[in-house]
Amino acid sequence: MDSKEKKEFNKSLQYALVILYIAFNIFGGCYQQSPTSPSPAQIENMVINFGGTNLDGFSSAAQTPDGGFILAGVTYSFGAGEGDAWIVKIDSTGGKVWERVYGGSEEDEVYEIRNYDDNTYVLLGYTESFGNGKSDVWLLTIDGNGQLISSRTFGGEERDYGTGLDITANGEYVLCGSVDGTFFIYYLDASQNIKWKHEWPKEDEDINIYDVKWTPDNEIVATGESYGKYIIVIKLSGSGDLLWQKRYFSEKYTQATRRGNCINVTSDNGYIITGVGNTYKSRDNIGSNYEAILLKVNEDGSMIWSKIIDRISVELFYRTFENSDHEIVAFGRTFDGANVEVGAWLAVFNQNGEMKREVLYGKYGFIFGNFCSETSNGRYILAGSTYNGNGCVMLVDKKGMRIW
Repeated sequence: MDSKEKKEFNKSLQYALVILYIAFNIFGGCYQQSPTSPSPAQIENMVINFGGTNLDGFSSAAQTPDGGFILAGVTYSFGAGEGDAWIVKIDSTGGKVWERVYGGSEEDEVYEIRNYDDNTYVLLGYTESFGNGKSDVWLLTIDGNGQLISSRTFGGEERDYGTGLDITANGEYVLCGSVDGTFFIYYLDASQNIKWKHEWPKEDEDINIYDVKWTPDNEIVATGESYGKYIIVIKLSGSGDLLWQKRYFSEKYTQATRRGNCINVTSDNGYIITGVGNTYKSRDNIGSNYEAILLKVNEDGSMIWSKIIDRISVELFYRTFENSDHEIVAFGRTFDGANVEVGAWLAVFNQNGEMKREVLYGKYGFIFGNFCSETSNGRYILAGSTYNGNGCVMLVDKKGMRIW
């Protein structure tokens, strides 16, 4: 595969998966600023950003014991390959402490980072440089200084990738992704050896799994898509037995595509899911219309409520969680081809799914909103990419107002 073919594969793979890191929008070989992206003159107090002369972005973050953060993503500016896993440590004010690049001569990326303990972090993605196949699921462990502790690959002979990762209460691992076209949930012991796996072959309802979480009752929930049309939510026992598997929006929205991107557990033992839909409605000659989806289900999978936001041209949610005030937070991106409304997008809802407030960050040059989580002191850390292709990070308060 030549360099151009690798770029095209990477772009199409990320789009097909709707992987939480949405940088396929700017990594498709040659980047052109969207006509609706803010010009440099429109930027107010540019978001803190890092990177080089090519395209770089963050897809996940983990808080460190000193109040700083480790940001994880991909860089095309540094490293040995086409793209490399990129880790940046920042302090509590957003200043860079160190950065590391991991990878070989081919395409290597990470999408998730999780705290394992106070000085250990685990990352998940895929690698073309290491392993047995054309690409393999890639699990890395690093210490608090970014030094590599271990690098594990899982996969077959074809293209394999990891999409979701969580740490269990007893220090083991649950991850999801695809191996040789079969989507999976793996459970790993503390030594990162597979204890069990649950798999969905392609012919089994054409199920794709994008995110997975360990629950407080020692079970596993996951979300993704079925037949490319429906959001699917799956629950497994702690030993890998299927408890239930349900599809949503299967009647009203049969002409559109729907997929779940992120799932998290709520304080009432329900599950909150963010998703994205393509209704194939063209607006302002900019192509298909994407809508943001948020739904809540109870512990047996029955839907409690759903929210579809379809106001402008493109609205996407990629992350969601319940904050310490028991509000539902969703984060993504919004884009309007007509009114120059573009940027990373934070929305907060009450427990009934009613929107309480929303904030856009395009005026700071923050366009691709890929990651959001609550910090230990009740703020939100946001990460993604800028309009000109750098990785960026922002700290905001619970109202979404910028701190740095």
